Amino acid sequence: MVKNILIVLFAALILFILWSIGLEKIYGYFIYYLVYLPVKLIPDTTISILTNSSHPNYVVTSFINNKEYTWSLSGELFLLPIVLLLSWQIFLFLLIPKNKALRIARNNILVLVIAQSIYLLLLALYWKSSVARIVHDMLNNNLIVITVFLIIKDTISNRLYEKMIKPKSQ
Repeated sequence: MVKNILIVLFAALILFILWSIGLEKIYGYFIYYLVYLPVKLIPDTTISILTNSSHPNYVVTSFINNKEYTWSLSGELFLLPIVLLLSWQIFLFLLIPKNKALRIARNNILVLVIAQSIYLLLLALYWKSSVARIVHDMLNNNLIVITVFLIIKDTISNRLYEKMIKPKSQ
């Protein structure tokens, strides 16, 4: 078990280093392009991504009552839950069969990517809809909570707690 933990820590460290040297910007653009077309359908609203700083920054511009409004979202905390989820998925590959781990990884990553895309889309609708504003505010800084729920779901559904705790011998 100690070997598995060391493997996961090493993999998470490598993943975080890759994240810091460019994977964050690649993933930031991926999320940006997922919401680009839906935002184009919103009248008088545009979205752009700025990557000249250390973290991607999403900028939404809207014209409301002939006035231009601009607000932004830093990708620093918004994009980071995927690193936690990928680290968890690496750990799952050590505990359960590979095909099952791949299926779980696909589903978990899909859920998180959809949640992040919806969150960014809600930012574009923030001043255009009171419902969008409420849901966006509810999701604010809760993407990491969604990730933790995915981890708990995997732990319970795969009975990982039984595999990690050795039964006491009689």
